[in-house]
Amino acid sequence: MEINQINKHLADCEQENALTRAYDSRPNRGKRIVLRKIAREVGIQHVEDEHGNQVEFGEWEYRNKYLDHKAYQWPTGESSIDFESTKGDGVRIANYRYPVQVGVERKVILFYVHGYGCNVHNHAYLAEMFARAGYEFCGMDQRGFGKSEGVRGRIESADLCLADAMKFNEAYYEKYGTAGGKRAPCFLLGNSLGGLLAACMAAENHMDYAGVCLTVPYFAMKDKQLLERLRPVAQVMSRVSPNQSIPLRDGKPVKKHLQEWINDPLHLGTAVTPHNLVQNDAMMQRLASERIAERTTTPSLVIRAGNDDLVDNKAIQDFFRTIPVTDKQMMTYDEVNHSIFQDGEYLPLVVRDIVSWMDARAKES
Repeated sequence: MEINQINKHLADCEQENALTRAYDSRPNRGKRIVLRKIAREVGIQHVEDEHGNQVEFGEWEYRNKYLDHKAYQWPTGESSIDFESTKGDGVRIANYRYPVQVGVERKVILFYVHGYGCNVHNHAYLAEMFARAGYEFCGMDQRGFGKSEGVRGRIESADLCLADAMKFNEAYYEKYGTAGGKRAPCFLLGNSLGGLLAACMAAENHMDYAGVCLTVPYFAMKDKQLLERLRPVAQVMSRVSPNQSIPLRDGKPVKKHLQEWINDPLHLGTAVTPHNLVQNDAMMQRLASERIAERTTTPSLVIRAGNDDLVDNKAIQDFFRTIPVTDKQMMTYDEVNHSIFQDGEYLPLVVRDIVSWMDARAKES
């Protein structure tokens, strides 16, 4: 009975907009967490939905977390920039711009760096959320990924990946950084592998970033043996087919609310190639040899997922402790897994927390 009362209260708090329906206040967040913990501990199979119907617990969780990214589009007529890879071979890089609405003050330009196998193209919903808060959102599909040209799914090199990202940000800011005679402060938001790249960009200090936010940054795999198991196969394949995909399988079932993302033709995060495995090692070596954490002097917000099933949270903690700046903060969302930006239930809270943190630094810049 108590669980049904909690569930009814949560249903009463539903908002019209699917992106902001959850966690309108922190107490509601706590009650959702309590409900799930009770369900796990006592083995509850069904809960009562907003219509009083008994619903299988997994289906109830899916309804709360599902986010239809295909329902959101980048604004038409809002062109980004004409941009090619810095390799100089004419490969065009797809990039995107989501400005704030007319009548809304632009507070920030936010550069988004996506994770491995992912893209910016499918994140128009995320851009819209930030734009509503006064944040002009932009980013590029890394070479070979998303809508960008290049060998499909291939990271040419760690150096090129970083050079493209930095050059794009510089070119974009040159075009859009000033509006009405006012230069907007700029921030970095890097997710997963994009978090590693954003950390490198902040360490390079190539732009005057007002702050950097690293969400579930990839500094080490949680399963330390996963890539080791793939290396013998990759070494053999690298001689004949360096771009051949090798599935990344851990045997765990995919959460229902993530299945649509996994099946999207632009998503390439469920496999790795022999070549990309080499580039992964190069990025890890850069992190250590170039002392990225020690060189990060930009105000930093680091976000971890308590149930992260991909990256090592201890490595994130170690990185955070090593950052020499005093203006740094760590946030952990205990109930979220690595797909933090694909969790429709927690996403409004995460975005609100990021905006709150960046707002304070934007005013100081």
